[in-house]
Amino acid sequence: MCSKSDLAPINFAIFPKLKGDLRGRWFEGLTDLKCAVEKTFGTLSEDWFSQMYVKWVRRHGKCFTARDEYFEKN
Repeated sequence: MCSKSDLAPINFAIFPKLKGDLRGRWFEGLTDLKCAVEKTFGTLSEDWFSQMYVKWVRRHGKCFTARDEYFEKN
């Protein structure tokens, strides 16, 4: 099944990227965490965002075609 959260780029692209880059690190406080997040965002290229957009459009198509039926996400 496809939910609205499946279509939110922040859920399928940005959060996984942040989790991957920040996993296993300890932060002294919110300022330290904020700097690490900003650094990760600073590494994202225009090509990365273009690829994310293509995946987002493809995911919309799969959700529309599935009509509330289950499908593998890839």
